[in-house]
Amino acid sequence: VLVPFALLIAASRVVLGLHYPTDVLAGAALGALIAAASQVVFF
Repeated sequence: VLVPFALLIAASRVVLGLHYPTDVLAGAALGALIAAASQVVFF
């Protein structure tokens, strides 16, 4: 449920002109990196 919601928000930020697509991709990559690192450290 949360992933489609996040994708819709990311797409809306680009469509509304609030962010460049590279901003959204960089944020997604950073979030994925932090999630993977925290999973390695804490689990």
